[in-house]
This record gives sequence, structure tokens and C-alpha cells, in this order.
Amino acid sequence: MHLGARIVTIVVAAVTTLAVIAPAAAVAARPDEGADMQELVDAYLRDKPGGVQIGPGRISYENGAIVVTVARSSLDVSGPNCPSGLFCIYDGTNFRYPRTELSTCVWRDLYPYWNDVAGSVHYNKSAGAVTFINHGKTPHLGDTPLFAVGVSKRTISDLGDNADIADHVQPYC
Repeated sequence: MHLGARIVTIVVAAVTTLAVIAPAAAVAARPDEGADMQELVDAYLRDKPGGVQIGPGRISYENGAIVVTVARSSLDVSGPNCPSGLFCIYDGTNFRYPRTELSTCVWRDLYPYWNDVAGSVHYNKSAGAVTFINHGKTPHLGDTPLFAVGVSKRTISDLGDNADIADHVQPYC
């Protein structure tokens, strides 16, 4: 092999290797992410006591009936990512965290911690739907259905005028 061809081969191999390694390094968790995530968990538990940390950035309430993930991992892409078999409430529009996961098939009051915080929602169950309800100024007198998600409409990325006013959920499993 000619010397120039060898150099080209080596350069191509090096560039190819960097092209594979560089993106992986770019999405790898930051060395300080664990500390940052723990600070978010600690702050969330101070604000919303009664939960138990079950993993990095994850808090369980009511024996797992509600699970909150306080922030996306740097390995996670944006967009809806509710685990299969659950429906999720995201505090921000466009599926920004914290994310609250629920699996219930019965009416549920979101008080005290998860009422009036929904900015976007994702339904990731294989059947059914869930209606989000606002109780207005007098609790449970004149409950108003706000919006629904289910198998026919799985996500709402921006709740618009219905953002931050859902107080209850009524699933239909």
C-alpha cells in the first residue's frame, strides 16, 4: 500500500472512531449529574413530604401509587416518555419535568401535591382514557371536565387555558 493511501486509511479510521465515540460521550451523564439530581430530590421532598426515594431522581408516594421523577437524565431525550401501563402528568409544557406517574383505574384527588400543576400529559396504557377535572372554587360542586387523553389521543404537549388547574383524574380502564 502506498504511504499516502496508508495515511488516508489511518485518518479515515480515526475520524470514523471519533464519529462513533464523540456522540456517546456527548450524551453520557455529566459527572455531577448525580449530585444535581439528589439536590432536586431533596428539595422536592422538602416541598412535598411523605415520599420515599426509590432511585436516582425518583420518589414514591403512597406505596408506589404515585411516582415522581424530578428531572430528565441527560441520557433521556425530550418528548413524552411515560412508562408503559401508566399515564403521566408533566409540570411543564412540552413534557418538561417533574413528571408524575399514575396507574390508577379509579377517581383520584390530586391534592395536596399534584393538583394545579399539569402543563402537559401522556397516556401510555393499552386501553382506556383519563379525564382531568377541575373542581372550581367550591370543591366537588360543579366539577368541570377539562380535557382527556387515552388510546385515541395519547398526548397533549401544551394544555393552554387548561394548564395548572386540574384537581382530579377520572380514569376509564
